[in-house]
Amino acid sequence: MESEQITKESRISLKLSNDLKTFEQKEKFLEILEKRMEENKKSLGSLFVALLLCGFAFQLILQTKISEVNLGPFTVNDTKIIFLIIPSIFTFVYYKYLMIWYDFAEQKNVYKVLTSLLFDLEYESYLNERLRPFSITDSVSKYHSQKKMNLTGCLGYFLWLPIGLIIIIFPFGYEVYLIFKLLTSTNSYSFFEILLIAIPSTIFVLTILMLVKVIDKGIKGEN
Repeated sequence: MESEQITKESRISLKLSNDLKTFEQKEKFLEILEKRMEENKKSLGSLFVALLLCGFAFQLILQTKISEVNLGPFTVNDTKIIFLIIPSIFTFVYYKYLMIWYDFAEQKNVYKVLTSLLFDLEYESYLNERLRPFSITDSVSKYHSQKKMNLTGCLGYFLWLPIGLIIIIFPFGYEVYLIFKLLTSTNSYSFFEILLIAIPSTIFVLTILMLVKVIDKGIKGEN
């Protein structure tokens, strides 16, 4: 796996060296890349909040604790419509979240390779690591992947492992839960209702396919 990762970094380095001939071009590219990464970080934050709101709203509707939802200038008073729409919104937002997250992960890798080229640093060097934008997942992963870990490090690793699995698995489980609720709570299957069941189901399948492709590319060391 390490050799595959090095191969990917080498490919990125070769592309940067071939396509960005001068130091000024690399510097300008780095500046634009930083802006794009900041935009993606903001998008991820907004989409995460949207996922939480969708989840809370759906549960409140099931408990009949909300009767209307404001969507900008529009107000939806029919809780049945809200109930039918939320699964489609949740699955689409999560699909978009994963696409941006993958793009952001690729950007971080390119950023790290580019700074190593600009400042003539080793890819995994201490100074190059300090140039990389902060990411809690990267920091946790790097801290707990150290070759020598004390008791505190091992304890932290075993605490973060289930948390990470929950964060990854929970949205998929919740999507299945939303689709199941739609199927079991709908009595008369009108065209509109069938459509609003088909949309989240289709997006759920597309999400799985996208993740399989990403994992496959990661295993093969492609970029």
